[in-house]
Amino acid sequence: MQPSFSLHERVNYYWKNGEWDKDKLSLVLPMDLVQKVVAIPFDDIVNDKPCWKVDPTGNFSVKSAWELVRNGGIRRPFLKEFWHPTVTPSMSIFIWRLLHNFIPVDERLREKGLSIVSKCMCCRNSETVQHLFLNGTVAREVWLYFGTLFSLIPPHTEYISTMIHAWRLSSPFVKNGHIRLLLPILILWSMWRMRNEAKFNDARFSSCRIIRQVSSYLTRIYKAGCMKSVQWKGDLVIASKMGFVFSKSVVLNPKIIRWLRPAVGWWKLNCDGASKENQGKAGAGGVIRDCRGRMVLAFATGLDIQTNIFAELFAIVKGLQMAREADCTQLLIETDAKVVLQLIAKDTGAWYVQHLLTRLRILRRGITIVFSHVYREGNQPADYLANQACQLNMDLVLTQAEGQLASLIRFDNLFPNFRF
Repeated sequence: MQPSFSLHERVNYYWKNGEWDKDKLSLVLPMDLVQKVVAIPFDDIVNDKPCWKVDPTGNFSVKSAWELVRNGGIRRPFLKEFWHPTVTPSMSIFIWRLLHNFIPVDERLREKGLSIVSKCMCCRNSETVQHLFLNGTVAREVWLYFGTLFSLIPPHTEYISTMIHAWRLSSPFVKNGHIRLLLPILILWSMWRMRNEAKFNDARFSSCRIIRQVSSYLTRIYKAGCMKSVQWKGDLVIASKMGFVFSKSVVLNPKIIRWLRPAVGWWKLNCDGASKENQGKAGAGGVIRDCRGRMVLAFATGLDIQTNIFAELFAIVKGLQMAREADCTQLLIETDAKVVLQLIAKDTGAWYVQHLLTRLRILRRGITIVFSHVYREGNQPADYLANQACQLNMDLVLTQAEGQLASLIRFDNLFPNFRF
């Protein structure tokens, strides 16, 4: 929509007696936009400050500005798997270069115009990426050795990525840092190192040396305590055969979580937000209870498409607004979202929550409020209402608990929950 006002006009022209001048706004904007503008809260006590939309903190940074204007390449999540604390940066960069065909094997140098005789370190064939790392005599022996160890038949392929994917898909437990991702990186890196030693230092290029190099690196990171049992998930028997023994995971005792009643003269607001798949259909819910644990008010509000953070913060703002209307002047607010409590403490955040933070700041004035974190197990009624709200297209306010909500509130008053 093209604005029907001059871009040089000041905002205060549409501002009158501490609020928006609806009459003037309606002359330049449609009524639906006027309603949205009027709904934006203003805090006269706090100075306005700019909010940078691109950065999740709302603060400007050169990095975020550069990300906004640069022409980035295609993001390949597959490449992220080669960066892990157990892999050195040199190895990760080498794998990236290898997958992009930037490794200076003889045939690549000849393609660049260098007049050299190409000869593999293990036979009389020309040295190509495929021959050196995949199909040469030494390469096949190395891949077969580790493939046999992990019950994997190495594929006959001309592509490095296919070999890595074969290892990656060989177990349902493979994720970033898993041994079946780590091994191909170490094998390819060790092949390249041994090739360079053979080419420039007259060392012997053999499968035994490469296998020993890979095994030695695994032993070093194991002894350094950098290797975890989760990296061998599904392959712990193989780990023990290679001499890597991991202590059994510590069994954690369940933690007792109780909902505690507020002191006399206080009320407690438990609130929660939910978003299906984070940016899907969202909802907010909350329960206000008195010092006897009795429900005073409850709400469930559908929010259409929103993030988890927006839903969690909206639940606090909505609950606080209802608490003020019910004259709850001393209020404990519990939420299971630590990140939202951090936003409230800093009083700043992403652009899409700035209005909520402003409204919350205004609502907090004149009453006593204490914020605290509670585990989800101690926030069951609010969690139930938030999930129910995801199915609503309206604002539901309850003055009496019924059904499952009543059961959850009664359970909070009588019994503890357990967190495992």
